[in-house]
Amino acid sequence: MPGLATTSPLSRSHEKGNGGGAVLEALRIRDFRLLWFARLVSMLGSWLLVVAVPAYLFTLTGSLVATGLTLAAEFLPPVLLGPIAGVLVGRWDRPCLRRRVAGIRP
Repeated sequence: MPGLATTSPLSRSHEKGNGGGAVLEALRIRDFRLLWFARLVSMLGSWLLVVAVPAYLFTLTGSLVATGLTLAAEFLPPVLLGPIAGVLVGRWDRPCLRRRVAGIRP
């Protein structure tokens, strides 16, 4: 298309040989910074919940067994279902799957 740059800021920093420069160059883009910060806040909230629920359960019950079972219940489904989901996803149309997952993800 006329008027559009043929190289992105990231590709130019790669040509200079700056390995870490590409990350710093990407952080100069406002939308990328906003996306990165939103993801950081989301992950922080998720991990705080991973810590808070078992800690709260331990304060309520005082039971290490109940706390351990809570952690197991939280991490067991991805461990068991992850390999099966990986096989299924490998067989499906990826762009279509990406749109569907983006529509249902909170």
